[in-house]
Amino acid sequence: ENIEIKYPVGSSHTAIVRNFTNFGAFVEIEEGVEGLIHISDLSWTKK
Repeated sequence: ENIEIKYPVGSSHTAIVRNFTNFGAFVEIEEGVEGLIHISDLSWTKK
């Protein structure tokens, strides 16, 4: 399966936050698929 097609840059997805750091959040979007959301991309309000 091609991750770039299933999860294109700029798209929104539900994820489980696995860890917060001072530079962002590590999330799991499905089993075995994890990523980092940079702190500058996080918001308490919807964009």
